[in-house]
Amino acid sequence: MATLPGGTVTFLFTDIEGSTRLLQELGDALSTHEWPEGSEVRVRMGLHTGEPSVGDEGYLGLDVVRAARICSAGHGGQILLSETTRALLGNELPDGVAIVDLGQQDLKDVQHERIYQLAVDGDQSFPPLKTHAPKSASDELGDRIERHVLEMVDASLNTGKAKGQAKGQVNMLRFTVIGLIELILVVLTLVIIVWLVKTILF
Repeated sequence: MATLPGGTVTFLFTDIEGSTRLLQELGDALSTHEWPEGSEVRVRMGLHTGEPSVGDEGYLGLDVVRAARICSAGHGGQILLSETTRALLGNELPDGVAIVDLGQQDLKDVQHERIYQLAVDGDQSFPPLKTHAPKSASDELGDRIERHVLEMVDASLNTGKAKGQAKGQVNMLRFTVIGLIELILVVLTLVIIVWLVKTILF
C-alpha cells in the first residue's frame, strides 16, 4: 500500500443511490453501460476535513466515520460538507456554485454536525437529510415519565414480593402456634384420661 498523507486530510465519500438495486438490475460494468429503461445513476457525496490516524490498513478514527455518515445522510446528486470543510473553503467559489446551510444535524455514532450543501447551478431541491431527528422537549418528557412509571411498577412488584414473603412467614408462624396448641391439648387430654383411670381403679 502506498504511504498515505498524514496531518490535515479531506475525505470524500461517494455512494451511488440505490446501488444494490441497480447492480441487480444492470449487472457489473455500471460506468460503461448506457442505462436501459430510463435508469438514472445518481451519486451522493460527503466531505469532511480532519486529522485522522494512519494505520497499516489506512486511515483510522472518528473523522473517517464522520465523513461516511455525512455521505450517508444525503440523497443522489447531493454534495454535503462538514462545518470544518466549509470553513476551509472560504468564500471564493466558482460561478454557479453556492453554499446552503442545512443546520445542525444528528448523525449516527458521531452526534451533532453542522452540514452544508454544495448547490451547483442552483440545484437545491432535495428531501430532508436522512439523519436521526433530535428528540423534542415533549419526547424527552415522555421518556422521563415512562422511566418513572417503570421504576414505580418495579418498586411495587418488589414491595409486593416482600409483603408476600412476610405474609408467608406469618402464616408459617400461625401454623406452628396452632400445632403447639393442638399438641398441648392432646397432652392435657392424655393427662386427664390417666388421672381418671387412676381415680376409678384405685
